Amino acid sequence: MAENRNKSSLIAIVSINLMVLSAMLTGCNARTPNLLSKSQEIQLGKQLSAEQAEQSQFITSGPEYERLKRVEAKLIPLAKADYDVPYTVQLIDSPEVNAFAAPGGPIYFYLGLMKLASSDDEVASVLGHEATHIVKRHSAKQISDQMLKSNLAAIFLGNQGELAQVAASLLINFQSMKFSRDDEGQSDENGFRYLVRAGYNPDAMASFFEKMGKAAGSSGSPEWLQSHPLTDTRVKKARQRAEDYKSTGALP
Repeated sequence: MAENRNKSSLIAIVSINLMVLSAMLTGCNARTPNLLSKSQEIQLGKQLSAEQAEQSQFITSGPEYERLKRVEAKLIPLAKADYDVPYTVQLIDSPEVNAFAAPGGPIYFYLGLMKLASSDDEVASVLGHEATHIVKRHSAKQISDQMLKSNLAAIFLGNQGELAQVAASLLINFQSMKFSRDDEGQSDENGFRYLVRAGYNPDAMASFFEKMGKAAGSSGSPEWLQSHPLTDTRVKKARQRAEDYKSTGALP
């Protein structure tokens, strides 16, 4: 009898989880439900930071480092006010033109991108964009999407330990994940708000996009564009956003 009750309870749990998941997916056709809590995001961010530290050589002094820290001090408090996680911004000694944000706070810039950005304003345009990926939990949603595809049984049974393992395994290919157009558009728009509110040039995002486009045409696509696809629409919107702000003083 006890065994039958256990089986019935298990079937009920699975059924309930299936119904909940079905409702989530039905109501979010274009958006993946976020399965990670804030504490799980932070833990994953710490794990990725530890792995990144083993793979990378960090720059902790010099003009490019000082420039990045100067921008961080002005812009990151704005992001933290919107989504309070332990943000860190580090500079990787690599010629790659790249930057990325991980769940829960870590942000990485590559030396190649810092050298391409000719001003604090352009650095701020990238940092605002990357910080928004964290604030809007885009990476966590990407990982949630992969979890849904790779281990539904763990979700159905409510196995949080298994969920954490699946999410951690996805960090291996984290940098190759591509953001959706919606996520990129949202990060551009909100990143622009951070850029302006921190006191930087509103034209900086458009000017840096144009530099990236030229770099892609002359010497192969910069690494940043592989996960942040740059389209003509994005560039035009960045220009228009700056013009609108300069003419009206209103943020989008």
